[in-house]
Amino acid sequence: IRAIALQKDLVVLEATMRVQSLSDSWVVDQPVKTQKAEKNKRVVVIGAAGAVGLSTIKVLASHNYSLLLQHRGSTNKISKLQPLLKNCDVRYSVADLENSLDIKKLTKIISKLDDLYAVVYLASPPIDSPIDRLVAINYSAFKEIAEAALDNMLVKQRGLVLYVSSTAMFYHSDRLQDY
Repeated sequence: IRAIALQKDLVVLEATMRVQSLSDSWVVDQPVKTQKAEKNKRVVVIGAAGAVGLSTIKVLASHNYSLLLQHRGSTNKISKLQPLLKNCDVRYSVADLENSLDIKKLTKIISKLDDLYAVVYLASPPIDSPIDRLVAINYSAFKEIAEAALDNMLVKQRGLVLYVSSTAMFYHSDRLQDY
């Protein structure tokens, strides 16, 4: 997987990751290259406790970004990163992305961030989840979070919304044909 985030003609995030399916281990690829954060740049990481989320947090923390980390309550995984986060301004938000009240709380927090720079959306249920769960997390929650962030970004005329997803849905499954 290769991800590139651009701001006009400036590459602000470039990452390459090799994904192995049906394997017990990851192959380590080249390190991610990012631009050092200027002051007052906060990145919201949705799905922070997943494998990709934890890797993303490591990179952003090493480049001095302020962070807002959303997770469903999986603090054990994130707490292992505390040594890397000790010099960062880190905030946490526990939210179930299938729960409309949790999403409202999260979007309220995001809409009030004065230093919002980017939203990195990494949350996703397993590909074989029921269709209503897939739509709730992969579409509905993302839409509300993006809308909450975009108002602030448009006022400041800066910001990024990165949606990371899988191509697994292209491997036609009878249960996913309408999705």
